[in-house]
Amino acid sequence: MNIQELSNRTHINKETIRSYRLKGLLRPIQADNGYYEYSEEDVYILLYIRQLRDYGMPLEHIRHAFDTLESDYQVALYDQQIAETEAEIERLKKRVDSLKKTKQHQELSKANLNRVEIEYYEETKYDIYPSDGPDSEILSKWLQNINMCTITLNIDKNELAMTTHGKIPIKAGIGTFQWFVKRADLPLTPKIVQFPSGYYCSAIIEVDNIHALDASCLIPIRNYINEHHYTLGSDVTGFLVRVDYSKVQPRFYFRIRVLIKNKD
Repeated sequence: MNIQELSNRTHINKETIRSYRLKGLLRPIQADNGYYEYSEEDVYILLYIRQLRDYGMPLEHIRHAFDTLESDYQVALYDQQIAETEAEIERLKKRVDSLKKTKQHQELSKANLNRVEIEYYEETKYDIYPSDGPDSEILSKWLQNINMCTITLNIDKNELAMTTHGKIPIKAGIGTFQWFVKRADLPLTPKIVQFPSGYYCSAIIEVDNIHALDASCLIPIRNYINEHHYTLGSDVTGFLVRVDYSKVQPRFYFRIRVLIKNKD
């Protein structure tokens, strides 16, 4: 059969079939006219390749498996793919948890604006801010993984504690948690800010400028901290939960949080 007939039989496009042939995964007979003739065996080899590809197995591993009679090698390939799939499942579970959390913050961003809560965070969070001048290659690698990061901001803890009027400078950047830093092998430098595990005082605030905010936005969280006699254990971090672009000027809703400690 010709390549079109093979494509019709397997529902795999001709470009993919050609690619597999060029990589040595399919070995049809080349006729005198230059065209390749595929056999019934090629139908099932092609379907088997598709099955392995659906498992996520790289083509290079499939080719090596085809070229060896050692069953241990092929078993090792399956073990490797099982381990990678299980790791992917864990990553997807974390993504679902993150989506659920962000959805919850989205739902609360209007009704509970400035409502102060205490939350416990189990993992260290890392933030990187372009205004701090990190190495461009390091920043680039973080940006390449933006799907598992959040848009974040930073407010100096002294501004939270002391400034009650006017504008407070803020820094915008991106952040993520320790598990993903390890998984993606994201580089860490002294210019990357760490927020350790612990209890955090948090609230959702609304800002219209990613460079500065009104000090009044921080009144509820500052009052809560003072009323409960907490001390500040970190700068303020946060993550973007919603953008309101219904008017000319965009408005940003951030879930901000600051590490708290009991006064001795």
